[in-house]
Amino acid sequence: MSKSTRNIVSEIEALAPWHHTIELGGGISTQSAKSSANGILQYDPSKLFFSVIDKIFPDGLAGRSFLDCGCNAGGVALAAHERGAGRIYGFDARSNWIEQASLVLRHKTNAPQNILLEHASLSELETHDAEYDVTWFGNLFQHLATPVEGLKFAADRTREVLVLTTACAAYDAREPESPNIELVVEKSSHPLSGIDGFGSLPSGPEVIEGILSWLGFVDIRVVRWRHLTPKQSEGKSEAPPRGRLVIVAAKQSGLLRNLPNLTHPTDRACEAGSEPRPRQFSNGGRRGRAENPPLGWQDTSPFETTEAPAAWDQTRLADIEPQKLPNILKTLDLKAASSRDTAAIPTPKDKEKHDEDSDLQYWLSGLRDYTLISRQLEALNHSTKRLLDIGCSSGRILRHFAFQSDVPELWGVDEQHRQVRFVNTHLPPSTRAIAVQDIPSLPLEDNYFDVITALSNGSRLEPLETAFLAELRRVLRPGGIVFLTVDESRLKKEPLCEETEELGLLSQSRGVHHPSLSNQIWGRIFSKAEFLPTENTEQSLLILQK
Repeated sequence: MSKSTRNIVSEIEALAPWHHTIELGGGISTQSAKSSANGILQYDPSKLFFSVIDKIFPDGLAGRSFLDCGCNAGGVALAAHERGAGRIYGFDARSNWIEQASLVLRHKTNAPQNILLEHASLSELETHDAEYDVTWFGNLFQHLATPVEGLKFAADRTREVLVLTTACAAYDAREPESPNIELVVEKSSHPLSGIDGFGSLPSGPEVIEGILSWLGFVDIRVVRWRHLTPKQSEGKSEAPPRGRLVIVAAKQSGLLRNLPNLTHPTDRACEAGSEPRPRQFSNGGRRGRAENPPLGWQDTSPFETTEAPAAWDQTRLADIEPQKLPNILKTLDLKAASSRDTAAIPTPKDKEKHDEDSDLQYWLSGLRDYTLISRQLEALNHSTKRLLDIGCSSGRILRHFAFQSDVPELWGVDEQHRQVRFVNTHLPPSTRAIAVQDIPSLPLEDNYFDVITALSNGSRLEPLETAFLAELRRVLRPGGIVFLTVDESRLKKEPLCEETEELGLLSQSRGVHHPSLSNQIWGRIFSKAEFLPTENTEQSLLILQK
């Protein structure tokens, strides 16, 4: 072994442990005994890259630009160069991997000049001007505290194809997937963990497909899905190991025609070129925006209503038992408030389970929430010219902003088309409502609203929780405030758990979590995240500020 070779090998060992095995030429590779000694599995990432990319682009990448998110030591970026990619940019949030990548590019035979690998975080893509034809999102999703937000950063920079590889949570593969994302605590000191201290394990391909569809990808293929079913040992069920997913998504049809589309976990990918089978979705087959119109959009039947509060017999309010009145309303002049409200009350069909049997309780519950929000805004000295209510239903809360406040512009969105029609038919012209899909994408402009309310929505967040919050942030002006109610029974009071405990932040139960964890997660999207107890023992108010 020559002196120069020994020097390179010494450099390699000094930077161990390595995760990527890369051939540098001259019989030298980054294979290191220190890696296995530290429990780090080394592998050649080019093998998976070639098995996927060669089926999408049989003639090579032909000058296409390439983005490598979480590039590690650069094994995938080098494989992209070998297949003819043009401009190649990779980044990693861990500086030790970038030091390894620099060594590889210095010493590799015929080192390419079109590769830039640097130390950077995923969030920096938000301000990144360049776009890329192909994106590799390798083993990042599982290490992100806010994976939907992170994936959106990459998707927004992708023109054609995105390849996502990730671990997935353990579940019984013999049962239909119940789409969710489980939050797990990671040791940020471990070289193969993320830097947030938390990771996110998808339940399987369905939840990933839903996110990618929302991000604008029209063709999504599951090309690898490896999972073992639970084992039986001495009469006790053992939890299955985590699975592995490789999912490819394209922003135009036809690019993925040579790829398989697995419908069940398997120990190997099915044969390429087979006709993709339709996947069975537990959410009723909702794939993308066009196939999921607002609920009840065909219902144009006339509304039945009861009289407006302004027409109520005043004894109706006088007879309310004080102990049944929320404390926040005990000092209000209810007669004066009701006299200002000239809109009809919806019948039980259109109340959407809000105090269906009592018009008075329906009206009072909306007044209670309106008063809570109004007093918080007054305490914060927050000017409100435009307010948006998420999940507005038939205007239970919006009606009070319309009749009791001087906010000049009120908006509401809801997935129930009929309730939206009720708002637009019965509330004042300053109030307007829009029917939307349940996937969090709002047809509203950036930085527009001073205040957003999402009461009785925060406790029912979908697996797309962070995307929902990111969308609220987009339409909120700088300094604007969001009010969310969250399920108090699901708040975890105990301290944060050990590394291996799964917190279930985005579990199918749609619960929320320990307040300090909310700041860890939601504080990354908003500059302020605080909890406020309410009279409702089942819920707390979460206040977020942009």
